[in-house]
Order: sequence, then C-alpha cells, then structure tokens
Amino acid sequence: MESKNNTKSLSSNDKTILGLIEEIILYDVNGVEKRLLAKIDTGANISSIDMSLATELSLGPIIRTKTVVSSHGRSLRPVVGISIDLAGRKMDGNFSLYNRSHMTFKVLIGRDVLKHGFLIDPSKNEFKGLSKDQVNALESTNDNTKIAEKK
Repeated sequence: MESKNNTKSLSSNDKTILGLIEEIILYDVNGVEKRLLAKIDTGANISSIDMSLATELSLGPIIRTKTVVSSHGRSLRPVVGISIDLAGRKMDGNFSLYNRSHMTFKVLIGRDVLKHGFLIDPSKNEFKGLSKDQVNALESTNDNTKIAEKK
C-alpha cells in the first residue's frame, strides 16, 4: 500500500494513533465518499470489507484470491483494491471480500494497513459495547460523542 501523496517514510514520531474503532471514508469507482466505522484488528493479516458494501460501491475488479484463517475457519477469499481515508490519511489498500452482514462492522482494518504508520491505543475511544443498531445510528449521524454517551 502506498500513499497517493507519495509521502516519505515515517519515523516513530510520525505515527498516527488509532482507537479500536475508527471512522473511515471509502471511495467508490467515481470517487464518491462513504463514511462508516471500521474495527481496527491487529490480529488480522489483511483488511476485509463486506461483500454487499463492496457491491454497493462497485468496487473491483478482483485482483487476486487469498486464503484467510479466521475464527470462522479457513476460506479462500477474493481481494479487491480500495481507496480509503483513515485518520485523515488517504491511501490505497487490498481488502478481502467476506459476508460481514452478521458482524457489527462492515469493514475491518488489519495489519496490512496498520503497518503503514499507525499505532493502536485501546483507551483512545469509548465505542466498546455498542450494539449494531447504535453503530448504524452513529454512522448515519457522524456524532460519535452522543452515541458513545448512550452506552
């Protein structure tokens, strides 16, 4: 993954601190933005996006397949290239496609993205314990404070 701005290598002072849940911006094929919350997962090798969301955004084409081992078992998943904005940093990444409809977050950010200048601080935000409905409400209002206070 490379930054679209051709930024220089990051030093330890240039790391961006993320919480366990972060707002991201995904870009469809026409560059239209879609804001949503993503789970930050240092245990995942590759980032993942829900298949229906990828279809909605007309993401693709499939650039390769990857065997992924998760708590749901081993599976061969298609991988697509996606432009995202994470913590104000726009970049391109490869995301595996998976049916995440039964999961709270439609996007999971893995180590393949995190290794490009991000550190995780679990105390940074207080989204832990939100229901799927609360996450959906948060995504539609983009008002993190009010939803987090309703826990």
